[in-house]
Amino acid sequence: MKANEPFRIIEFINPRTQAISFRVTGMLAGKQIRKNRKTLAEATTLKQDYERQALNLVPLPTITTRLTADQAAEAESCYRALVGKKFTLTQALEFAIRNWTETEKRITVADGIVAFLKTKTDANKRAATVRNLKSRLNLLKNSFADRLVSELQPDAVKPLIHREGSGLVNRNGDYLAFTNFFNWARTEGYCQISPMDRIDKIQVDEDGEPAVLPLDRVRRLVAAAEDYKGGILVPYVTVCLFCGIRPDREASRLNWNLIKVESKIIKIGADVAKMRGRRVVEIPDNAVEFLAPHALEKTPIKGKNWRKDFEAVKRLAGFGSVDKKHKQPTKRHPVVGPCYCKECCKTKGITLEAWPQDVMRHTAISYHLALNKDEDKTATWAGNSPEICHKKYKALIEDKAHVADFWNIRPGESKIIDLKKAAAA
Repeated sequence: MKANEPFRIIEFINPRTQAISFRVTGMLAGKQIRKNRKTLAEATTLKQDYERQALNLVPLPTITTRLTADQAAEAESCYRALVGKKFTLTQALEFAIRNWTETEKRITVADGIVAFLKTKTDANKRAATVRNLKSRLNLLKNSFADRLVSELQPDAVKPLIHREGSGLVNRNGDYLAFTNFFNWARTEGYCQISPMDRIDKIQVDEDGEPAVLPLDRVRRLVAAAEDYKGGILVPYVTVCLFCGIRPDREASRLNWNLIKVESKIIKIGADVAKMRGRRVVEIPDNAVEFLAPHALEKTPIKGKNWRKDFEAVKRLAGFGSVDKKHKQPTKRHPVVGPCYCKECCKTKGITLEAWPQDVMRHTAISYHLALNKDEDKTATWAGNSPEICHKKYKALIEDKAHVADFWNIRPGESKIIDLKKAAAA
């Protein structure tokens, strides 16, 4: 208890009952107060009641003002709201006058996001696109759910984009999602000015060379995919690494009706391709050997636990990031799998390399261009433009021996697959 408080609570042992009791003591209107209660909660409530009575006995200063009673009450409420803040009421008012924009319609951030996402669904945007927007806009919703969209200022939105631990590519994704949302809100009349107009765009380095897996890392990755859970991720790794399929946007929509093993083609339709551009991908011979047994089994390209499984495959191949905490058994998961915390990696001598974004596709395109030396052909195969192929992928693979070795990587088992049977299954 603070020494200058008008009332205090004293804990003591009641001499009659020998139980712990609590006494509220202090001065009220010149009289000594001493009241006992059985519990601390009852004593605290009584103490607060006495404090309110003491405040009512303090005479308020008389101030001459032109404010009405309601205006004076509102002013007092504003001053109470500013307790602990680093700006004055005048500064707050000036800021509001500078930034307030009257809108024809009002909507909260939470309701606005729901309405915005509905317009995307109604416009037949892909489910993955809507999910991505929803995930990114949850940053706004979690911070400003009940605020009006028209109230949000750049200083409030900018820290969400530039939050700690978020890379440039991810920040750019957040920036674009926020911009999309506020542009919609402006068009709908929910705000006159978008806060994104005063937030600088994210500069993502697009001129750097794409990361390409060295041949030994390719072999490690393929071996890890074959060893893990009976090769459940072999189809995914194969279509991305040897066929140049986009690992997220395209691979997630692929099925065995589109992968024609016997004909050695993958049909990328408008409902699968990026920007809905169709193409037919020729499957190289070594990839056919990897895919054929899984065509028979109809192994999902990206199954239910794909993300967790692929993380495990990458780590088996020496890629990934070190976990912050050591794995501990729980009631739900009593068996602890391999742990990749800092201490375990150090003990086992494990070194994990960073996994570059889209590295399997970049590797496929680089080796395809190095093999064919035809930018138009590679661009058609990969779903890119010849300009992109020339700018990003030309001369990344200089060793001709490595080019031949890459396209000759075969499954570890020497099992011969009947391609006609695989295609018919």
